[in-house]
Amino acid sequence: LLAVSPMDKRPETEIQSAISQMPDFGRAHALMAMIHLIRQEKDEAETELALAERLDPKSPIVAMYWARYHVVRMDSDLAVAKAEEAVRLSEESVTMLLALAGVYKEVARFDDMRATLDRVFEKSGSASMSEQIMAMFGYDPSEKGDSSEASAKADTEGGLESPSGFELKLGDGLGKGVGGGLGLGG
Repeated sequence: LLAVSPMDKRPETEIQSAISQMPDFGRAHALMAMIHLIRQEKDEAETELALAERLDPKSPIVAMYWARYHVVRMDSDLAVAKAEEAVRLSEESVTMLLALAGVYKEVARFDDMRATLDRVFEKSGSASMSEQIMAMFGYDPSEKGDSSEASAKADTEGGLESPSGFELKLGDGLGKGVGGGLGLGG
């Protein structure tokens, strides 16, 4: 939906249509908040997120979108708290753990990022997950013994872009990071 320019009105029109048909659909309000955030309309984003949270207080996706909001607002503590809440609400889903690792990276908590990625790897135990983590974060949890080189690489490498299905690039840096996009959930 947001593969178009952030200023394109089509995503907003489609989400507004969904909201008009189902005004109590919390996820639609959360998506609208992300559109506002992409456009740097922080007050509108906050209003939509508050409504989404009121409608669906147990949604891990809404909590993660709050984390994204706080990352953009440069409030690291609230961003981490909301991302950790999203993980709890999701019962430690791999998707939310990866999103939490992305938030940790964006707020420069690299040790926490690596520890979270280690948890993801332990949950999955697959070589393909290790490869995916390496591609997204520059860190290979399967090589914990050589962590200094992997850590340095993970700390210094730029944007986090995940494979299709995890998130969409949103533009203006908002979509950077795992789970930073709107592909969370399903």
